[in-house]
Amino acid sequence: MDADPLDEAAFEKFVARRKVDLEHIRRGTRNEHEFPDVTNEAWLLTCELRARKGVAVNFLRSFQDLLISHLYRGDDFGCGVLRHNCHSIAGDSLQ
Repeated sequence: MDADPLDEAAFEKFVARRKVDLEHIRRGTRNEHEFPDVTNEAWLLTCELRARKGVAVNFLRSFQDLLISHLYRGDDFGCGVLRHNCHSIAGDSLQ
């Protein structure tokens, strides 16, 4: 049985609610990434958290905090947006 599809509307609300945090992450890349790059990474990371770590995706505040934390630091994935020498989000570092 396939997993439920991710709720794109809930993701868009997350982006709107956490825009300040996502902009902070973007600025930390020293203009190497644009805002859409950060939101795309957030979407991919959401998929990876659900698929590989079994995290329930509900976009409640606790999940939002987890996602922002992983984006900023790259915990467990080896590829935070701020890391300059990172592996692909779908790379072997997730296994």
